[in-house]
Amino acid sequence: MLIINGVKYRLWTPKDEEKEFHPMIKEHSKEIFGENSLFLPVEEKLVSKAGKAVMPDGFAIIFSKIPEMYVVEVELSKHDLDKHIVEQINGFVRAIKNPENQKKIADRLDKEVKSDLMREAFVKQKIGISKEIYKFLSDLVSQPPKIVIIIEHKDKKVVEACENLKISPIVLPFKTFVREDAQNIHAHLFKPLCEEEEVTHARYDESRKGFFCSMGDEEHSSILYNAVEIVKHLRDEHYINPEDQIIDGWKPKFQRLWEQYERREKETKRPHPLLSWEKKLVWVDDSTKEIVKALTNRILQLGEVTFEPHGEDSCFYKGTPSTKSIFAAFMLRKKALKVGIRTDPKTFKDPKKWTGDKIYKGWFFKQGQERAFKISDKKQIDYAMKLIKQSYEISGETKRNRKLIDIYK
Repeated sequence: MLIINGVKYRLWTPKDEEKEFHPMIKEHSKEIFGENSLFLPVEEKLVSKAGKAVMPDGFAIIFSKIPEMYVVEVELSKHDLDKHIVEQINGFVRAIKNPENQKKIADRLDKEVKSDLMREAFVKQKIGISKEIYKFLSDLVSQPPKIVIIIEHKDKKVVEACENLKISPIVLPFKTFVREDAQNIHAHLFKPLCEEEEVTHARYDESRKGFFCSMGDEEHSSILYNAVEIVKHLRDEHYINPEDQIIDGWKPKFQRLWEQYERREKETKRPHPLLSWEKKLVWVDDSTKEIVKALTNRILQLGEVTFEPHGEDSCFYKGTPSTKSIFAAFMLRKKALKVGIRTDPKTFKDPKKWTGDKIYKGWFFKQGQERAFKISDKKQIDYAMKLIKQSYEISGETKRNRKLIDIYK
């Protein structure tokens, strides 16, 4: 029994691994693997050279100084451990040696990362804007696998089963307690796989009189930066604001050099270098990222919607992208999301006057009136969708245009 502030919790064991235990691990993945991690519950079937099929429960990427990837196996101790753990993991170890399977895993992980805007932005910030996500994942997959088994109860049988594995795994017990008077309230007991490291974005090498970037695996490269270059690199490549950067060995003289450069930069009035939607999405505040993710998911539910980035902005189309089918444009701001929409002055309704009286001169839309509004809170999404839906309904090809297209096919 567990007692918290006088409230009793009793030990509870999941009965259904897929429906009860797996969702808990996914929900608490950041606590298990650390804030600097990404858990991808990808069930990708692999086949060894002998033709044996295996199915890992997921992969956890740890963005430490040297990035690591763990193969995650989630199990219940009541199962046949020789079959569920020994055969499964040994089969995976054999299968991962096959280059075709390595490519299959990299392909699937790349797809999972890029299927979510927030997830993709998180990875880009960790590895650097200029680095290819697919190459990063391929390099991780090609390394010898590390295994972690998450199980609700670790006993002698579990230990004995793991002794028969080709690679020694980390066994992580994950216990669950339920509140006596409210069965839907849980308390979990486990030891995190990775203790949180003190974040250091860069370090000064006294012997070489220069700085190395410590983000991802960059510290092990041969690139040496001076004081101004390292601050610019962290700002432009990893989108860490200068005031938030933690640089080991930073001295007052380095700060003076940076401040001198910053004053000259402001005098020239050069804009912050943002060249793509992906870069700008990393740059914005976390609250803005959340708004982008939530609103994008709502828009994609409208029907046959196509999403395409255009420079620093992105556009949504009703079906095939064209000047007639565009119905919404996202323009990122640091603390807000600006949304452009097409409107018909005869039917457009905006009782809250979000779009005001300003009509834009066809930045994105060639037909109708172009209007825009800003969102800075997720609570505003419902009303934003009412405005966007009006644009969606009047966009796309007319019946006459459709007939003409069919004739000239």
